[in-house]
Parts: sequence; structure tokens; C-alpha cells
Amino acid sequence: MIDFINSASLIVATICIFAIPIIFLVKLFRRTLKSGCFTLVVPLVLFVISFLIFGLTSSSTWCDHEYVETERVLSTCTEKGYVVYHCDLCENDKKETLGLKKHKYDEAETVSPTCTENGYISYHCDLCGKDYKENLHSKGHKFTNGQCSMCKFIDINSEAGYKLSCKHIEYEELSRNPDVYKGELIYFEGKVFQVDGDIYLIEVTKGEYNLWDDIVYVTYSLPKNSPKVLADDIVKFYGEYKGDKDYTTVLFSNNTVPYVKAKYIDIIPE
Repeated sequence: MIDFINSASLIVATICIFAIPIIFLVKLFRRTLKSGCFTLVVPLVLFVISFLIFGLTSSSTWCDHEYVETERVLSTCTEKGYVVYHCDLCENDKKETLGLKKHKYDEAETVSPTCTENGYISYHCDLCGKDYKENLHSKGHKFTNGQCSMCKFIDINSEAGYKLSCKHIEYEELSRNPDVYKGELIYFEGKVFQVDGDIYLIEVTKGEYNLWDDIVYVTYSLPKNSPKVLADDIVKFYGEYKGDKDYTTVLFSNNTVPYVKAKYIDIIPE
């Protein structure tokens, strides 16, 4: 009895749904008979009637579907999958689309950045094989007293870095092999023997009784507002070794000594 009531209710609801277009078609057909425009209206009327008949008679319209899964294609990271269902009662099929999966990235390789070069982290997806790379920006130098604390690079353009770049070479080694060390940055500590403008003769070997020997010919432009370098000052000078230099002594004799073009001269308090 309940099934009968449900079926009757469905039929009544369907008739109500299609009643409006049927009434419209009847009125339209009557007007067509009066006007004689059968060519345009008759095909339209036939199409609507066919559509209504199919809708009312199709088994899928009245079927209480019982769908069973018949096919499943899983989604990947790049392609959507789907599931196909089939109803044995009315032979109707439906297809449900599945959403994309998220990439499953694992870290594959890491190259750490340096002070001057970028690094990166590369990732690989195990599901689809896709790779991508995340760039890591260079850190930049962190200087302390002219030298980078991370990579030990020396900033020769700073005073501290320039002095750090200079190395000490023994006077005898420098005198014997001037061409080997020409252009090197070096430093010496010594006593100023003579000053003549921007020219300084500095003795760099300390002997017994606080006596100094071994002269180096030094040129140096004193910065503005800097204290003067005087004879008998104890100094430390830094500069580029230019090779041998011939000069005339106060006794008018010729002497050949190492020549340094100094960039910095520090006066050492005694």
C-alpha cells in the first residue's frame, strides 16, 4: 500500500511539473492554427513532446538507483582520477572525478650558501617524480679587524685588512732575491734613520746595545692631520715591495737597498 502511495505521489508531482509546458504548447498550437506559421512551430512542438515522453518513460527517471563501483583510477599529483558507478536496475552509469593529490616532497640535496655564492635545497616528489629547487641567498661577509669571521677573506681596501695582508720577509732574503718578492705586500719594524720630505730611510735590524742596521728605502705620503714621523722614531710600516733602490748617502756614496712604497706607518711608543 505504501509503495502504491509513493508511486502515485511521484506521478502526480511529475504531471504538475510538465503541466505548465503542456498548457503553453496547446496555446501556442492554437495561435499557429490561426496564423498558419506551421513551419517554425510544429518542429518545436514535436521536440518538446518527444522530450516529455522520454523523460516520463526513461527507466533512469523513475529508478531508485543502486550504484556499484565498477572502475577506479587513482589521482596523482598532476592528473585527476575518477570512479565509475553502475546501476543494474536501469543500466545507468555515473562518473565521479577525484581531486589531485598533494606533492610529497623530500629533501634531496642541500648546498649551503657562502659569503659570496648562493646555495640551494633541492626537493623530489616520490609520487610523480617532480623536482624543484629552493634558492638560499649568500650570507655576505662579516668583517672583524679587516677579515671575514666566516670565510677568512681579507678586505685589503680597509686599513686593518691591508695590514693583515702584509707579511714579514727577512731583510737578507729580500736583498738576495728582489725579483722573487717584487709586488708583494710586506711589513717591517724599525728605527727611522733619516727623513727627507716623503722619503724615509728606516733601519730594520736591531743589534746589540740597541743599535739598528740594514736600511730600507721607504716612500710615504703623510695623511692630513696625522702626526709627523721623525728621525729616531720606532715605527712599523706596511706597503708594497718595489724591488731594489739606488740612493746617494750623505757622504755622496751610492747604496742599493730594498724599496717599499708604504701605505701605512704606525709610530710605536718607546
